[in-house]
Amino acid sequence: MMNMKKAIGAAMLAAMVMIAGVTYAQDKAVKDPKATKQEVKVEKKDAPAETSNVKPAPKMPSMEERAKQSVDRLAERVKDLTADQKKKLLDIHLASFKQADADKELAKTDMEKYKVASKERVTKMRDEVKAILTEAQWKVYTTPPPRPANPEDANKKVEVKDAPKEVKK
Repeated sequence: MMNMKKAIGAAMLAAMVMIAGVTYAQDKAVKDPKATKQEVKVEKKDAPAETSNVKPAPKMPSMEERAKQSVDRLAERVKDLTADQKKKLLDIHLASFKQADADKELAKTDMEKYKVASKERVTKMRDEVKAILTEAQWKVYTTPPPRPANPEDANKKVEVKDAPKEVKK
């Protein structure tokens, strides 16, 4: 009797797994028509290897490139940055990115400590940036850029002329 119950239970479990698998496969095929096609690498002796429409993953920029991109975006918004300010900002961003990479190891072991370290890093970076920028530059830096009214215009560059006046509470 006990073996019969185990056999029936195992058969039901197997049937449920099969049904779930078929349902998932059918659902995937409906949502993604390319999901059923196999992408095969074709190799010929005298011809170079051909592949289907598979694109390689984009290369992640280095820390130096990311820091430069951050400073360049800042320079687009804050028009009157000097060369000395740009160099100092680049050093600050680079140090922050290096610290963020070091903090990632902390995230693997203790997420609470990682959150605290991350907040401290961001606060330290903002304080260092504030010390470098003038008061007018800081206002532009801390003011978010205006959002386009039309979502289609989201990729167009928007020029920030002046920071809005602070609202008294």
